[in-house]
Amino acid sequence: MLLSYFPVSVKWQKEVFPGIEIDTSQPPIVFKSQLYTLTGVPPERQKIMVKGGILKVYYVVKFL
Repeated sequence: MLLSYFPVSVKWQKEVFPGIEIDTSQPPIVFKSQLYTLTGVPPERQKIMVKGGILKVYYVVKFL
């Protein structure tokens, strides 16, 4: 059984937001909206980075 929620730590500038949950059953804009609430960075200006590079919006949910 696959989990639909994953906790992640988000780093933005010098701040770390631990325990942010990603719901993989929701579209990526939901996660980006959470980030907007925390950082004030609009979703269209956000880049989701993981080890190895930057994820495209489509792959955010598929990867996690």
